[in-house]
Amino acid sequence: RYVEDYAHLKSIVDLEIAIKRVAPYIDDLYLDEIDDETLRPFKLSAKRHIKDGQRVGLAAGTINKSLVCTKRVLTLAASKWRTNGKTWLAAVPYIENVVGEKRKPYPMEWGEQRQLFKELPSHMHAPALFAINTGLRQSEFLALRWSWQVKVPEIGGSVFILPGSMTKNGEERIVVLNAIARRVVDAQVAFELFRVARWGIPFEPVDERGVEADSQQGIT
Repeated sequence: RYVEDYAHLKSIVDLEIAIKRVAPYIDDLYLDEIDDETLRPFKLSAKRHIKDGQRVGLAAGTINKSLVCTKRVLTLAASKWRTNGKTWLAAVPYIENVVGEKRKPYPMEWGEQRQLFKELPSHMHAPALFAINTGLRQSEFLALRWSWQVKVPEIGGSVFILPGSMTKNGEERIVVLNAIARRVVDAQVAFELFRVARWGIPFEPVDERGVEADSQQGIT
């Protein structure tokens, strides 16, 4: 019900993933049986730990996204969703987030980048190179349009201006292209490969008419 009611949200795909992550632990429970105690097995099994000498599990932030989604669903069940005038749930249970190591973002090192590219098929190298050197979020990356590119003579290149509808905070954002990202754009490869990033379709070159058409509509 939650996914249906909020299908219009930009983040609905991520929310659906978060819900599916916790679903196996609560699918057999009634709404009034879901609480901090019944979610304990999910917290313990999902939390990052060492198993057979390897680090497995999810970061605390990832687990908490599922818990927040669960709390949101229960809140709606206790307030908005009703049958014959009665809410589905009498009250919202207490659910505590987990505490764990917080991973801070950091620039990818050259060794890490080389390892990443070894694992990627060759037709994914260009879009990955562009993504690494711009720091775009996945949703921003996949929605790029040629029309958002603006030439800036002062820097001898161009920038992309993302509209507020595409950014996390709802504000327009300027993405400056470094030399590597600029080379990818100049080769007119990255934007055709954005389709590959989403659908896994091998890259097929297009003529100038195809490129021009893309400037008038979304790339994906």
